[in-house]
Amino acid sequence: VYEGYRDFCLRYGDQVSKLPTRSFLVPLEEDEELEVDLDKGYSVVLKYKAKGELQSNGKREVYFEANGLPRVIEMDDRKALAVEGAKRSVREKASPDDLGSVGAPMAGDVVEVSIKPGQLVTAGQQLCVMSAMKMETAIGAPCDGVIKHVAVIKGDTLDAMDLLVLIEGASGPSGTRKIRIIS
Repeated sequence: VYEGYRDFCLRYGDQVSKLPTRSFLVPLEEDEELEVDLDKGYSVVLKYKAKGELQSNGKREVYFEANGLPRVIEMDDRKALAVEGAKRSVREKASPDDLGSVGAPMAGDVVEVSIKPGQLVTAGQQLCVMSAMKMETAIGAPCDGVIKHVAVIKGDTLDAMDLLVLIEGASGPSGTRKIRIIS
């Protein structure tokens, strides 16, 4: 249970605990206001305005006001698979707590995969190459180890932090992962 709570706090921050239970569990209605006390003497008034159309990548824009100022955020629509014609593969995200869980550093397309499961890699070794806005970025291994799982193939389109590769880290005498600093 604690790990689930910790993952939630890492993803959404600890300010979520300031929301009233009903507002956390049940979506706000259009033009419904909510006052959230963030700290002693500091509060914010949130007002839900509207949600945008479902985009082809399974996301929606959500329009709201924070203290009277209009804001827009883009969010994953968890019901995208149920919405008419929306076909989106839900990809596993890389874990920020696991050094061997390598995520995409940016949104883009996979243009090359240089490794396969079972292969031994060293820190800094190229795992794959991604392309975004006509610029290619090589993604290197963060640690020594053995490739446990390759989650992408050439041509995949990814969002930032989508899982690329899982590396089972080689352990030293203390049981910690070997990390090599590359300059």
